[in-house]
Amino acid sequence: PIVSPISKPLLNLTFGTPKTDRYNVADRGNAKASDHILINQELIKSGYVHHLDYVRLNADFAEDNAGDNTVPMRVSDKDPLILHLSR
Repeated sequence: PIVSPISKPLLNLTFGTPKTDRYNVADRGNAKASDHILINQELIKSGYVHHLDYVRLNADFAEDNAGDNTVPMRVSDKDPLILHLSR
């Protein structure tokens, strides 16, 4: 494990998702996780239930859809991440 210089380390929620789902960019056929959501200890202790979702509307679609505003996919090179918080 990596030792953090932060006295209260942040939790990277990306690592809580299955490895096969842990990507938001497809570059030359390689899936990568380029964005992450980090939460602090106070949020963990707050009682909020958290859940991370990847919105699959870019990385899973061919680049030939890019720039075609008649289709709702491949509007970016990255898929957005959503953090759901509930009590």
